[in-house]
Amino acid sequence: MKKHNFDAVIFDLDGIITDTASTHSTAWKEMFDDFLRKYADENKIAFQEFTHDEDYLLYVDGRPRYQGVGSFLKSRGVELPFGDPSDTPEQATVCGLGNRKNELFNASIQKGNVNVYQGTVDLMHALKDAGIRIGVASSSKNAKVVLETVGLLDMIETRVDGVVSAELGLMGKPQADIFTTACDNLGIYYDRAVVVEDAISGVQAGRNGGFGLVLGVAREGNSHDLRVNGADIVVEDLAEIDIDRIDRWFSEGLENEKWSISYNNYLPELEGTREALLSVGNGFFGTRGALEESFAGAHNYPGTYIAGLYNRLDSEVGGRTISNEDFVNVPNWLPITFKIGDGEWLETPPSPQPKDPKGFQETDSNQVLAQQNHPFSESSQENLSGLVSIKQISRQLDFRTGVLTRRMIVSDAQGNKTEIISQRLASMDNPNLAALRYVITPLNYDEKITVRSILDGDIINAGVARYSVLSSKHLEAVETKGEGNRSTLVVKTNQSKILIREEACLSAKLDGEEIKPDFEHIHAPAKITTTFTVDAKEGRSLMVDKLVAIDASNQNQVKSKFEAARDALFQKFDSIQKDSASAWKKIWDKADIQITGDRNSQKLIRLHLYHSFVTASPHNAQLDAGIPARGLSGEAYRGHIFWDELYILPFLNLQLSKTVRSILMYRYRRLDAARTYASEQGAEGAIFPWQSGSSGGEETQTLHLNPLSGKWGEDYSILQRHISLAIAYNIWTYLWASEDQDFLENYGAEIFLEVCRFWAGKAKLNENGRYDIAGVMGPDEFHEKYANATEGGLKNNSYTNILVAWAFRRAFDLLEMMSVDAKKTLLEKLSLSDDELVRWQDISTKLKISLNDEGILEQFEGYLDLKELDWTHYREKYENIHRMDRVLKAEGKSPDDYKVAKQADTLMIFYVLGEKEVRAILDDLGYAPAEDLLAKNFDYYLPRTSHGSTLSRLVHAHLAWVLGDEQLGWQLYTEALESDYIDIQGGTTKEGIHAGVMTGTVFFVLRSFAGLDLSGEKPELSPNLPAHWRELRFNIEFKGEKRDIVVKS
Repeated sequence: MKKHNFDAVIFDLDGIITDTASTHSTAWKEMFDDFLRKYADENKIAFQEFTHDEDYLLYVDGRPRYQGVGSFLKSRGVELPFGDPSDTPEQATVCGLGNRKNELFNASIQKGNVNVYQGTVDLMHALKDAGIRIGVASSSKNAKVVLETVGLLDMIETRVDGVVSAELGLMGKPQADIFTTACDNLGIYYDRAVVVEDAISGVQAGRNGGFGLVLGVAREGNSHDLRVNGADIVVEDLAEIDIDRIDRWFSEGLENEKWSISYNNYLPELEGTREALLSVGNGFFGTRGALEESFAGAHNYPGTYIAGLYNRLDSEVGGRTISNEDFVNVPNWLPITFKIGDGEWLETPPSPQPKDPKGFQETDSNQVLAQQNHPFSESSQENLSGLVSIKQISRQLDFRTGVLTRRMIVSDAQGNKTEIISQRLASMDNPNLAALRYVITPLNYDEKITVRSILDGDIINAGVARYSVLSSKHLEAVETKGEGNRSTLVVKTNQSKILIREEACLSAKLDGEEIKPDFEHIHAPAKITTTFTVDAKEGRSLMVDKLVAIDASNQNQVKSKFEAARDALFQKFDSIQKDSASAWKKIWDKADIQITGDRNSQKLIRLHLYHSFVTASPHNAQLDAGIPARGLSGEAYRGHIFWDELYILPFLNLQLSKTVRSILMYRYRRLDAARTYASEQGAEGAIFPWQSGSSGGEETQTLHLNPLSGKWGEDYSILQRHISLAIAYNIWTYLWASEDQDFLENYGAEIFLEVCRFWAGKAKLNENGRYDIAGVMGPDEFHEKYANATEGGLKNNSYTNILVAWAFRRAFDLLEMMSVDAKKTLLEKLSLSDDELVRWQDISTKLKISLNDEGILEQFEGYLDLKELDWTHYREKYENIHRMDRVLKAEGKSPDDYKVAKQADTLMIFYVLGEKEVRAILDDLGYAPAEDLLAKNFDYYLPRTSHGSTLSRLVHAHLAWVLGDEQLGWQLYTEALESDYIDIQGGTTKEGIHAGVMTGTVFFVLRSFAGLDLSGEKPELSPNLPAHWRELRFNIEFKGEKRDIVVKS
């Protein structure tokens, strides 16, 4: 018997095997119409009938019976008690109405009103003959009776219906429980099974369950709805598909799907999130995935960002002058569009950004989740120019090549339909090169078409609504040029005086033949527009290639690359795409992570890998730039660099060590600024700022506007001095993995020792013979100071003190690793005496750690005396309590009074060092930690954490997995993994992806699931894969040795 690429097919019943969907629909209509008439009479309102298209398909189809009743009643604003499943059909409860519907349905079945779909029956026979297992998963409690009636019960090897679901407590669709249970009964892996569904909730369930193929059957003409909501293949009847086609999907289609994200509709409220996720980039620059025809407005934001490019402006806000250094939105190279005859340009008109100083403009999380669930309809499409509407749109980002492809059909007021296909990329071969292909095909008209291309520097920073009250005009015009098919734009930042140059070259083909139209150029301040006109015919495609070289004077290290990019403007799009794809392939061959058994995690891991390399690629080895918290896809946090590299560099150490060295060199080049900052604070050594930009000075705000209360308050975030310890940790892990002696002796050790010198100065000997460290914050930003204190800072933060002790120990290790001459030279350069080093050793054994008798590490001295928070009360009062600090302050309270954390603080030390090393440090400090130190602290702090940071789930997931709580660990990990994809924080992803959580979730796979331990001279593994993962493959380079690693369950 032939071996196939899949093992089972799980069929829905109604609408797939049997034509009982109409019987169900009729029973629902009879029941609901009878109820609605009585309800209308009793409440003296107009009767509105229950309809198939508007009610049955949207609220009832595919759902468990009582859930369907509740869903429909909610849509009509009708409230009824739920009742009990034993309620009679006459009772006015949710259960009573559901039972009445079932009574009507059964009566119809008994009359023989059941037909089968012959195409389905034929496929089932073919599957049976091929040895493919068959199951049925249905919400109906009548499945057995129906299958017996049509004579198919014996063909079914497992049946999970409404009766079984009630017995097992399974969740209804769109949860995947009934389908996963069917596969479990058959002993089949989900990723080798097919789910066949005709309902939106059904295909959503198939996608949620990670099945290898979700096959949609569009019997209601709803093929687009099914595809948008999760169907991989859509047919109108199963006669259209056969086993060979399913086999091909598993061998080809499924693999392609794991290498891309795609969107098949246009939902204005979600465009910002999608633009961030669809960004293209190469480490030097990144461009958001906005439509080429769009301008910055309420829903679209076509931003482009260059690594390390900042500009400072002053703003007047509430009578205060505030200075901010911003990550600059550089000239937009994307714009290209067209008009038909004398008609309007196809474009989204520019509109003022909403004024929102309190930051209220957030996307409802339910809307964000709908990016996978929202039914497509023409009415949901936005008019582009008021005259043109989108009829169809699909976008796909291919991670393998870094190419974003879009296909769109638009229609204007005259009924002219046009297909537009575009492709864009940021070359991974040449970091200064961008390429865009734009293909226009008239579908039903002959007319002149005018194409318009723009290089647009007349723009502002407007990607974050809450910054809209701040000065945002960073660019000023320098020069524009236009000659033939070439155009040039030069602008400069108005404070940092960085020159930005973009040079574009256009070429065109009509119906495959190269043409040389007459190009016209329109010059304006900071903008140059190029147009040309052709005679277009129905069905004949006009292909326009736009190649752009991009340069900035802040990155002179890549000047030769810009010259090469200018030369490449004479090349063809295809050759540029080929070279870029080849460069991407080298990265993927080295860094890809392959998962067998979980298509959803595989896709998201590759999405996160892709954005990791868009943010920091091999090109970064030649750049002077750190890693912005939101990568190169948005302006949140003003593009500043925080401590997120702590989550990012451990993975990059194993893949792009030269890039890591460059990122650490960004810190070294600003070491003098860190020394100056320390001196200004009356300290020795070096203080690296909590927020860093171009100069290495402190960019953290000292006043903060609470968006809930509208009041200004002191912000003590600058006291998160632990960022210097994160930098020291990053230096240590890089040196341990790379054995880069040159970096150690000439750069790394100097940073490390200056960081230690600062902490030695902060440590003060108390009357008990212990060293205290005061005036700092830990990672938890909810606690900035003690209640009623007039100054910020806390005393003896456990995370900080333990990491300081670790740093002193590692400082001596680094000195031992250096050559005698290099060590002598460095100690003389720093004037670091033996007496200082002796004091460091003393501090490292006498630091104060607050550890109580129950084995709890106190987050900071006095934390255990704070009040407990009524979490139940606040969860009921507020839908979102992630930012409990703002909630409490808006109520006139202070988080300083409560045991509440934004993210892991004490637990963070276990994430960074691991329990074994934490215990060793505590032992050396003279403490006696409990055997279950991690478990005790995890159980204590987790319930007191609001997860106001996307990184919080990542940290807690790792610790839960280490502790053996795999259910909690997997839940938290998947929430972290999906956090940007579904925008779990309800509107933050549109401001830029979260670089730390993206790369952190990738490293999690190696560290937590594979159990990768790099503390020794050779990597060691102690794997514990998720139950449904069958195999994990990845490559690393550690201490100069490349290793291919395979982990099997």
